Amino acid sequence: MRAEQYRRVFRNRSFRRFWLGFAFSSLGDAMTRVALTWYVFSVTESSRALGLLVLCYTGPILIGGLVAGSLLDRFDRRRVMAADSVVRGLAVFSIPLLHALGRLELWQVYAVAAIYGLLMMISLAGGPAIVPSLVAHEDLVTVNALELLGFTVGGIIGPPAAGLLLARVGAPNVLLVDAASYALFALALTGVRYRPEHTPRARPGGETYRLADAFRLMLGNPILRATTLMFMAFNVGNGLLAVWLPIFSARTLHGGAGLYGALLGAIAVGELASSLAAGSMTFPLPLGTLICLSQVL
Repeated sequence: MRAEQYRRVFRNRSFRRFWLGFAFSSLGDAMTRVALTWYVFSVTESSRALGLLVLCYTGPILIGGLVAGSLLDRFDRRRVMAADSVVRGLAVFSIPLLHALGRLELWQVYAVAAIYGLLMMISLAGGPAIVPSLVAHEDLVTVNALELLGFTVGGIIGPPAAGLLLARVGAPNVLLVDAASYALFALALTGVRYRPEHTPRARPGGETYRLADAFRLMLGNPILRATTLMFMAFNVGNGLLAVWLPIFSARTLHGGAGLYGALLGAIAVGELASSLAAGSMTFPLPLGTLICLSQVL
């Protein structure tokens, strides 16, 4: 039954184009993050420089995440996501281009990371928002699982692949894969068609949500408030890991970019395993307690 659902979903041309573009773009993003991290570390050998790179990746999300929801609500989501892919693709492509011209400097790497962080939530929020408009209601569970799979597989394959390529073509040139993935995703989105009953209609300006509405919703809902604070704390720890892992790989384990990529791939494998377990197992504890226990572990 499940296999037939997957076959039916992939016969949907619009969803197939969207999923393949999204999965390839996720793979490219994972490779870029490894390449830029290793480039900054190899050039500076500084934990402070790595910390600044992580800040550039994550800090702009505070602004971009709020703006992304407004853009996706106000305009055609296909066009918003396509424009995002074009802008980020050009930003990523500037790194190998500047490197080939002998003009690449560290601040330019930070700028590209900041552009990525500023626009990241457009694709992460836009994907789940656009998928229900492409498939029938009874296929939503299947396509949601496939969307998560595409994102996770990119995290598993991308870092080890980047680690192998780093030694052969150099960190800046690894970003060519990501630039190509953005171009292909933008092209794929031009061929995506909504189901007739989901064709978006222009909304009057007064019907769109404002940023203040998002703040009021979060502050007034204890579950949203608690989970937001909890995952903010989690992401602080994740940021520390992002700075520590390449230094640990090189100085303690005496490995290179290949080992760093393999360790990131192992993390992604663990994330996939836990996702599968969470979806197939039941536990006699409240969900909030389980989330807290998982964070402690």
